[in-house]
Amino acid sequence: MARERYAEVFLRTLAELVASGQVFLARRTTDTPATVPEELARHGTKVGWVDEDGVYLLPGVGFAAVDRATRGGFPLTERALWKMLAEDGHLAARDAGHFTTKARCAGAVRRVLRLKPGALPTVNQQAHFTLLPNCLSGC
Repeated sequence: MARERYAEVFLRTLAELVASGQVFLARRTTDTPATVPEELARHGTKVGWVDEDGVYLLPGVGFAAVDRATRGGFPLTERALWKMLAEDGHLAARDAGHFTTKARCAGAVRRVLRLKPGALPTVNQQAHFTLLPNCLSGC
């Protein structure tokens, strides 16, 4: 079996944490939960924001969540992981000399790790449905 890249392990683990509701992403403009119902969000940790342009991850919070999920056994430092994510083409944007970029999230400019749409496939699919209006009776 080929050695799996740690960037893929990180993204898969983060997607599983989001899918399980242990962590969540909020809508970038309104800061309301996008990947879990609002009543469940208070039991999870917000790791960033999402919109149609991708995921805006709080780097330290996202890394800490995955590190906890792997029982403190994630084998890379944050910086080494961000470098690998960049090398593997998962970053949508980054500032010169940084792996992060500044983005307006929830009304404030924040330094985030900006992941391309599809980097967390289940997250983008979940967020797509929760970002759209609820049209149960037809739209």
